[in-house]
Amino acid sequence: MELTVNGDKIAGLVSNRQIEQSIRSLTGEGDSFAILARGEQVYIQTSAAPSDGFLLEYRDGSENEHYSCSNFELTADQVIRAFQSYLADDGRWKSELEWQPQVFDYLGRSGSGRKVLVAIGLLIAGLVVWKVFFSA
Repeated sequence: MELTVNGDKIAGLVSNRQIEQSIRSLTGEGDSFAILARGEQVYIQTSAAPSDGFLLEYRDGSENEHYSCSNFELTADQVIRAFQSYLADDGRWKSELEWQPQVFDYLGRSGSGRKVLVAIGLLIAGLVVWKVFFSA
């Protein structure tokens, strides 16, 4: 297993103590995250704003197997238990929390993807019309 905290990989074997210290060190400012990985695209991760709660996700190999915890305001203790359970490979982390498929919105969160595509299409069409009819 590999533990990464705020972009820095923690050297050596991962321990329960390292997990606890790492999660408690997350401040919510800037890049404030921790990832415990079994391999490429197989991991559990959290991002933190301790005053607002922690977010928790896991990925089990592919985009179709990427889940987020339904509770968006986890405590540090809940995240520590989940990470330690993931390290122990005992499955409790998965059964003690409620999970939902992660939804990826590649076109932005502010509107539907179709509206964005239509706006881009109209912009391109307008530029083409302007170029054809108004440039000499």
